[in-house]
Amino acid sequence: HIYTIPVDLGWSDLGTWNSLHTVVDTDDNDVACMGDNVLLENVKDSFVRVNSEKLVVIKDIEDYIIIDEEDVLLIWPKSKEQDIKPVTKKLKDLKLEKYL
Repeated sequence: HIYTIPVDLGWSDLGTWNSLHTVVDTDDNDVACMGDNVLLENVKDSFVRVNSEKLVVIKDIEDYIIIDEEDVLLIWPKSKEQDIKPVTKKLKDLKLEKYL
């Protein structure tokens, strides 16, 4: 015998930065900021993730994804997030997979 119980969990795949932006806490300007030592001024509808101890200061941007990793800095319009996939292919073609 198999029983099922219907439930609405609000599932999200979280396969993109935009999808992560929709589930994490945001401020009054719809900015999700993950990381320490970040100063934002007039930043709106953006996702910022910083994995370092350096100070990051961002001013006057809207609708951006900003990801600061140890060896990669990504600054990309949120509305064009799907255009990141061709860049990934280009990096592979250039044998720069270590940055992926």
